[in-house]
Amino acid sequence: MSSGVDRSILFVLLGAAGGLARRLVVPALFELHRGGALPEHFRILAVDRGDMDARALAERLREGHARFGRSGAQAEAQWQGFAQDLAYHRIDIAEPDAYRALHALLEEMEQPLPGPVQSRPA
Repeated sequence: MSSGVDRSILFVLLGAAGGLARRLVVPALFELHRGGALPEHFRILAVDRGDMDARALAERLREGHARFGRSGAQAEAQWQGFAQDLAYHRIDIAEPDAYRALHALLEEMEQPLPGPVQSRPA
């Protein structure tokens, strides 16, 4: 059943390479993903000052989930599906133009995804 409402979510994770994200936030989001509790179009924009790319960050977060998450390393196949919707944006918090760039990226990513929104089974 589709209500015609865009049910996509863009979750912005500030400090994405930090310990809180690695030990608590991302493992909790991943468990919600595994349980089907997140919308079909759930994307994460990871924002941090670290010099890395989305792949390197995803690996760091995967290792954190394997160590601190409830399902540990046994959910590796599901992790790949979760991590495919992870984007990374490096920001220098001391640079005012960095916030304008982040704003532009958020506006771009908030555009509705193509295709009909499907509701997940309850």
